Amino acid sequence: MKKIIALALSVLMILTCLVGCGEDAAESGNLDNAIAYLENMYKKGDKDEVMSMLLDTDVISVVTIDGVSYNVDWTIEVTEGEKDAVKVSESEKDNHVLIDVPDVPEKDVLFTATATVKDADGNSKSISFDYKVTGIGTENTLSFEEILNQAYALEEGKKMEEAVTLTGKITSIDTPYSEQYKNVTVTITVEGFEDKPVQCFRLTGDDAATIVVGDYITVNGTIVNYKGKVQFDAGCAITEVVKGDDATETPDTPNTPNTPNTPNTPNNPSNPSNPSKPGVDSSTVITDAKKIMADAQALAHDTELPYTAVLTGKVIAVNTAYDDQFKNITVTISVTGYADSPVQCYRMTGTGVDKVQKNDTITVSGTIKKYNKTIEFVTGCTMTKRISGGGVQKETDPAKIMAAAYALKDGENLGYEVTLTGKVTSIDTFYSAEFDNISVWIKVANKDLLCYRLKGNDIKNINVGDTLTVTGMIKNYGGKIEFDQGCTLRKREATGAVVTAPTDPKQIVDAAFALEPNASLPYQCTLTGKITEIATKYSSQYNNITVIIEVEGTSGTKELKCFRMKGEGAENLKVGDVITVTGKIKHHVHSSGDTEVEFDANCTFVKK
Repeated sequence: MKKIIALALSVLMILTCLVGCGEDAAESGNLDNAIAYLENMYKKGDKDEVMSMLLDTDVISVVTIDGVSYNVDWTIEVTEGEKDAVKVSESEKDNHVLIDVPDVPEKDVLFTATATVKDADGNSKSISFDYKVTGIGTENTLSFEEILNQAYALEEGKKMEEAVTLTGKITSIDTPYSEQYKNVTVTITVEGFEDKPVQCFRLTGDDAATIVVGDYITVNGTIVNYKGKVQFDAGCAITEVVKGDDATETPDTPNTPNTPNTPNTPNNPSNPSNPSKPGVDSSTVITDAKKIMADAQALAHDTELPYTAVLTGKVIAVNTAYDDQFKNITVTISVTGYADSPVQCYRMTGTGVDKVQKNDTITVSGTIKKYNKTIEFVTGCTMTKRISGGGVQKETDPAKIMAAAYALKDGENLGYEVTLTGKVTSIDTFYSAEFDNISVWIKVANKDLLCYRLKGNDIKNINVGDTLTVTGMIKNYGGKIEFDQGCTLRKREATGAVVTAPTDPKQIVDAAFALEPNASLPYQCTLTGKITEIATKYSSQYNNITVIIEVEGTSGTKELKCFRMKGEGAENLKVGDVITVTGKIKHHVHSSGDTEVEFDANCTFVKK
């Protein structure tokens, strides 16, 4: 019973990103490093925030900094509630002790856990953490309908005031279970409210490693609207699992770069894997840049260094501007001597991160991962030092902004947000009701600029020829100059003609085959046809299939490819099936020079 109730509590996400220090401190491996390490390992949220504690939580009793080991003594002081509700006990894990709550209290218990670090000479320093254990009597009593209605009424960035509990069916495994972090990210739907899915972000619990699509789970935690997505926030916990009759294993879907409207994007590892290496303690902190970069370059795809790394480098790009709600920023740094191996610092936290600009020199501590060929500090890395580089010259003239943008190297960005006005020349990805965004090309100062996954009011009405005013961060992505994901439409002038798709299928097909190479039709198309060929069989990894169809109402001599088509039952499609396909039609030019007319990737179908 204790175990089940305990899992219902809001839990502590123990960050494994570890704080190091500046170069002078790194040479001696002193007590300050150890304190900084503990602060980022066990501190969550704002400085004065009281955190929720998981029952029976292991905490380290030894920390190693650059090869020097320090003992860590833990003491507990209950500040509100039953005085004996929390205690320090022995742990089954080596070099750990257990902060134990023997029984779930009737009422909330507030306590302070103090860690004292000692060196061989008897010197010591301490750091304290304020925690809360939620009592049984404080459980939420809202109905599922009330919870979902309140959750979907939240403004972006806002949280529900109290922790709540929902039971729902798992519809997707968004991030596979992480052995290192002991959590998984899934999406559930509550029966009768399938139109209001809820993501369970970094879900914990004893069953987190074994749940699959189709299982019914009960989840407790705090619900937040994170950038338009309703989700249980990090630290939510499973309290019960009922295996579903249709439960199935879900293959891991790799993150693909810049694929329109794909939730998982590169360099966004919520729970990276952490392959263990014999003889290396995960609490070890390394500050030798030469060793770190050599080890990082030697990593295989989607693996991590088994120690905390501390690197100093110059900020060459601000990938995602400072987020005031989550108090983090994403930047890319260049380490001296390794200009060809930039390191991204993903969702970096720390004092002063809101002031970080391009050209600053910063010291960062955390876990390093390699994703494809990219080296990056994973979520939760911490900036421990910043030296201002004077920032960058912020251009305001559109022509100068575009000239600077076109001078960017692949992966770089301007380092500051800009606002530009331009005319829509083509629609790259039509409006998505699911993700509430659109990607369009605009012309600014006679240069092309992609507005990638553009958001804002009135985006669903954008037409070719309209004049848009857009704010965002400009970068060079694979040689393509674009407003990065998250750019915002400030104003739309309906200067373009409204273009609607013809109702006659033959007219659509004829118009498609009359397109110039690399051009696309200016409207979203829906066509019904018979499958004449399975060009690429169904991929269970990517959940798509490529087929050739003969469109109804045409002569059959102008067949269309449906490239990487998605939809329910795609795995069962066969030649002769009649399907209705919706998507963007373009005249695609292959690298070989061959061309073909096709529904673009991410087109969808419904079987008749």
